[in-house]
Amino acid sequence: YQRRVHGGSTIHERMSCVSSIRRLLENAGDTAIAHGQTAYLKHVVSFHGIKSKPLSELVKTIPAATLDETVGLARELIASSFWEEKAVAVALLHRHRRSFCAAGPTVLPLVAWMLEHHVHEWATSDGLCGKVLRYLLPWHAAEIAAWGRDAHHPWKARSSCVAFVCSVAGHEDLIVSAASAAVRAYPPVPDSRFVHLGVGWALRNLSVRQPERVRAWLAEHDGVLSREGRRYALRKLKLQPDHSPSARAEPESQSEPAPSAPKAGKRKAKPVVASRKKRRVE
Repeated sequence: YQRRVHGGSTIHERMSCVSSIRRLLENAGDTAIAHGQTAYLKHVVSFHGIKSKPLSELVKTIPAATLDETVGLARELIASSFWEEKAVAVALLHRHRRSFCAAGPTVLPLVAWMLEHHVHEWATSDGLCGKVLRYLLPWHAAEIAAWGRDAHHPWKARSSCVAFVCSVAGHEDLIVSAASAAVRAYPPVPDSRFVHLGVGWALRNLSVRQPERVRAWLAEHDGVLSREGRRYALRKLKLQPDHSPSARAEPESQSEPAPSAPKAGKRKAKPVVASRKKRRVE
């Protein structure tokens, strides 16, 4: 198996390596887990039934390869109908993140191709953003932000914003540009839901550094950004009570936990109130 991985320079050897990885994933899968995972992502992609931590451990058993060999493996694995195989493709590319300065001209078109043809759900899209595109930003930030204008590939448009969520500093203008382009290219309809959530996510993190700018953007794009995307963008803003009818009418999305929820619980200060009552009784 290791010899096949390291020797994956020819098409035959690369396919042999891909087959070995697939057998590894199939043998580690659990049918019961797979049914739940498939249902969670609305049957858009299939699963072998491997949880995140065991999957990470399996990836560690795949021997290292050159960047060119890894690109070949990633192209084959990302085309799979199984999410775990797509995740392995992303993880293998992540190994070479330190060499992306020189590899950008090879890796960026590869990721664009993946998002255009072989990504159909947020889990793989966001994995590529956090593990690959994030490390290409120092050299290709403007190119990635320009993907927001792509009206034919919604996962590229989402990635134009999500790629910046962990790298806001220095990219504020590009985030605003990508968000504006994405909502122009994708109206707030159900099919564009995840594009608008990506916009809201990026704006939410931008609001920590530039709250007034995000408020102004939301006011300018009132009715253009979906209500769910707007709620995402508002989560870290310290505003007056939300008077938006949509905020009262609809529950929070369950696709991503609200980071402010634990802090809100601590601010209730119930023990302090109780202690005051006790002193009055005494």
